[in-house]
Formats: sequence, structure tokens, C-alpha cells
Amino acid sequence: MLFVKYLTRYCILLFFLNAAFVQLPAQNTDTAIINTKLPDLKVTADYRGVKLLDVLAILRDRYQIKFYFDPTLIPDFEVSVQFQETPLWDALEILLSGSNLVFAQIKPGAIIFTPRNSLNREYADPIVAAWDAGTMQWPERKLFEEMELSFGNAEKTAPSKPLTFKGKIIDAITDEPIVGATVLALGLQRGTDTDAQGNFELTLPFGLYQIDIQFISYQGVKLQLGLYENAQKDFKLEPLALNLEEVIIRAKADNAKVQSTQIGVENLEVKSIKELPTALGEADIIKALESLPGVSTVGEGSAGFNVRGGNIDQNLIIQDGGPILNTAHALGFFSSFNPDVISGISLYKGSIPAQYGGRLSSVLEVRVKDGDFQEWKGTGGVGLAYSRLALEGPILRNKLSFIFGGRVSYSDWMLKLAEDTNIKNSALSFQDFTAKMTYKMPIKTFYPCRVSIAAIIFAIPISLATIGKRNSTVLDGIPSLMRSYPPLLK
Repeated sequence: MLFVKYLTRYCILLFFLNAAFVQLPAQNTDTAIINTKLPDLKVTADYRGVKLLDVLAILRDRYQIKFYFDPTLIPDFEVSVQFQETPLWDALEILLSGSNLVFAQIKPGAIIFTPRNSLNREYADPIVAAWDAGTMQWPERKLFEEMELSFGNAEKTAPSKPLTFKGKIIDAITDEPIVGATVLALGLQRGTDTDAQGNFELTLPFGLYQIDIQFISYQGVKLQLGLYENAQKDFKLEPLALNLEEVIIRAKADNAKVQSTQIGVENLEVKSIKELPTALGEADIIKALESLPGVSTVGEGSAGFNVRGGNIDQNLIIQDGGPILNTAHALGFFSSFNPDVISGISLYKGSIPAQYGGRLSSVLEVRVKDGDFQEWKGTGGVGLAYSRLALEGPILRNKLSFIFGGRVSYSDWMLKLAEDTNIKNSALSFQDFTAKMTYKMPIKTFYPCRVSIAAIIFAIPISLATIGKRNSTVLDGIPSLMRSYPPLLK
């Protein structure tokens, strides 16, 4: 207990001293652009069938490059190129080949496009000034082409039968029919779509209508249609490339579990745990285990779990090597583990490794993540039951890192909702703090060596009117030392 007390004071003191003397790095996009060496950028992308202006927009957003140009001089043609680790300078030369444009870096992180015979300050400075003043802007994308068509005489008597408006929708470049394009009459909420040959047919009463023709990745048509007799009209839609954010899909291979000799182990990531629905919207590591096969709950309102018919006392629960004897706060309503400082968990339901000792039922290994060795960052949140805050960052960059997470509850309001007087007059809350320091040992090995020390401290004030105790406090701590050694060479 005395060790935990002094360790807690040391961790809190170290955190505030470091926060006082370490300045958090500002995430300044302009600074990042200035420090970028444009000739060193490598472009990897497929720009086949994409307009030049769209390619420049993609490069602008992806690499944070500022482009200056006269919008009226950018040729409206499509490019068909593929880049694989191509230097930016070479990629731009390929894109501009066949045009009368050249380019140059006018300032850090900025490129200007000029006519071939106007690459000078007299031409460039007014262009840059116009962009900076806002009088020149990036050309807006026209998602729709506006048209007006009228068929027949609007003054004649309306026929008793509805009229037919039909036609064909094709690609403006390839002349291939577009299958599934929608033709919608606004106001009437009546529409149709094109068949396998690109044909459509829409039945409308005599009158004036607003028609929308759309298809994904094509420029649509907003048509003001005066339909006073049966009519036919074909439409050509221009392809339209939209700049989307990069999408990264990560997944485990189907055979990931059969590539290891370890059996009977389930691994969960904190990201997956936070996506599970939980009470009061707070992520709960213990409750997440109940979604695994062979794991069942001890009972409602309890943070324990049973594995394959075993009892709760037959489970070994460790956090960074230190045993956790009580996994619950507030009479079992909340888990003792702070998800903001946890990197992952492993549940051994069988074939338990020898280093964990003998356990009849299971071993739950909870891993606290190392603090960031490069920059300071933090996360937090305010919930219905408690608020949380986690901070991490380097004490010595690339050598010594620190992570600290804490939670403070205000769950007494839930007891006030009870009808029982004894429960209503009770108080129930908790506070917990988790800290970890990690040091990269300067030893040259095939495997990086790290030494870390972690501690978790619980302070649980409980006031229960039913047993007549007031403001009793339980203080407990679990310090642990984790060492990472190189694996044995076989």
C-alpha cells in the first residue's frame, strides 16, 4: 500500500511537470506545406479516363499542394495515365504533355501553371495575388446541365389521354447505352429508369414539367420540359469524376487462426469493443467478452464472467503482468478497465501457457498501450455515468514515453430514481487512474527491448444507507513491471 501511494504521487507529479515544460506540437497545415519538398513527392495512382482539372484537384487534396493558374487556360481534356512511385515533377510533365502549359514552383508548397511563353514574374505575380485575394477560385464542378425543351403547341386543348415522352440515354464519349439511369418528373413524383438498351418511356399529362435525369458518375440533366404532344429525345451524359477520400479496408485473413500453434485463445481489439452496444453508451471490456463463444455472464449488474461452465474465481485476470483481483466498480455496474488506455485483450479458454500458472477456467490478459514516443495527444469524453480523460506523449522523444488515463463517476443520480428510501439516500461513485511509462532500452538486438512500469489505482467512495456506513473509501493499486526481451533464436 505504501509503495502504491508513493508511486501514485510520483506519476501525477511527473505528468504535471512534463506538461508544464513540454509544448504540444501544433497541427498547422501551412507549416506542413512549407516543409514539404515538392520534387521529392512520389505519386502512385491510376488516372485513366479522368479530366486534367480533376487530377489536379486530387493531387491538391492528397498532397496538400497549392496550385495557381488561370482557370480559363486549363484544357478540358481527359488523361489516361498510371503512376507508380513517379516523382511529382515527372508526373506533372506527363499530364501537361500536348498542352501549351508549363509549371514552376513559385513558393514553398505552391506550383503555378502558365503558358509556355509567359513563365515570368510579370505574369505570375498577378495570378498569385488574384488567388490569394479570392477573385480567382477553383472552377466549380457542374453536377447538372440545364436544358429547356418544348414539344407541340401549349395553347391547344389538352388531350384526354396522357402523353408519352421517350428517348435513349447514352455515354457522351463511348456512345454506349447507360443502363439504370433515372428519369424523374419533379412535382408528380413519377419516374422511370432506362433498360438494357438505354431506352426510357415516361407517361405524363399535358403541361410543363421539371425533369431530372441522373446516373452515378455522370453529369446529370435538369430539363424544363413543355410536353404538349408525344415526343422523343435522346440524351448524352458526360462522365463526371468525383474526388472521394481514401478508403482503407483492413481485415484478418480467413486462415489467420490456423497459422498459429496457439489454440483456445480469443483476441479482441479496443476499437471493436467500442463499437459494441453497451449500457449508458460506455465501452465495457468485461461485457464485451460475453459476445465470445463459451463465455457467459455471472448475472445482471455484475462485471464478472464464467468460461465454459467454470466459476468466477477460476479465472486469472492480469493487466500488464499484474493480477487484478476485482474487475468491477460500483457494486459491479462498471468495469475496472479504462478502454482509453487499453491496446487489446486476449482470453485463453484452453491450453493456457505455462507462464500464467495453473487456472481451471481461463486467463484474461489485458494490455495497456505504450505512450506515444513522438508527440503529445489526448482523448476524453463526458458520459451519463462518468467522464474520462487520457493523455500520452514522450518524456524523452523516441526513448521514454508516458500514458495516463483517469475516470471520475457521478452515478449517484441513478440511485435517486429508486423508490426505496434506503437506496435513494445512498451514494455510489468511483474514481480510477491508470499510468504507464515505457523506456526503449539502447540495446542493439534483433528484437526491440522495452522496459515498462504500469499501475492502476482505484478510489471507491461508497455510502450505503442500508448498513449505516458513510464515506468509506477503498484504495487499492496494482503495480507491475513488464520487460520485453528478444526471442530465442532457433
